[in-house]
Amino acid sequence: MKKKPWTKIYRCENMLETFKKHVEWLCDLIRFPPTYVNIVGPDFDGTAHLFEWNQIQQCERLSTQMITQFNGDLASFKDLEHLNVTASTWATPEDVKKWRIPTVVIFAADWTTEDLKGIVSHWQNGGNDVLERLTIVLRTENVAADVIDSLETKPCDTDLRIQHYPGNGRLLPEFASVRDVERHDGLVASIYIEDKGMDLIVWHERMDVN
Repeated sequence: MKKKPWTKIYRCENMLETFKKHVEWLCDLIRFPPTYVNIVGPDFDGTAHLFEWNQIQQCERLSTQMITQFNGDLASFKDLEHLNVTASTWATPEDVKKWRIPTVVIFAADWTTEDLKGIVSHWQNGGNDVLERLTIVLRTENVAADVIDSLETKPCDTDLRIQHYPGNGRLLPEFASVRDVERHDGLVASIYIEDKGMDLIVWHERMDVN
């Protein structure tokens, strides 16, 4: 490839540290932190410490792929709105219970149906009050129907839901397995299961069924 006039090539001992210095320089210049961070593995030198980096803690969207370990947790990520975890074993069911993130998407998780039941039960008992959507797709195990059977649910009228939520209502699939689950503070969510996946969509605005 022909080198462009504006291209800068650096030979460095630690690629990640050089990259971080350039990001910090740019953030100081524009006075704005990174909005979206995508970390793609497999793990390399320095990735385990990325959660400790001040700049990444200010992002709004975070995605990790094929990463096995991070030091620390997401407690310092105060502005995080969307988390996408793909084939990354650093995230556990216990982590999901602790997070206060509106949108969480996890693909290829080595978890079990019991893990999913525990996550939904924890939300029902007051966990993650800012959650808007939780999507979990298991790597190998199909999600058993007893995730829903273990909950006290009621049918979800998808037509009525779409009418009251013209935007988010269309997130619901058009099949009868969608159920509504209500937690102790009256917050309602729709839950549905298909093959290896489970979706939980939370409706923060009350719907007048009359």
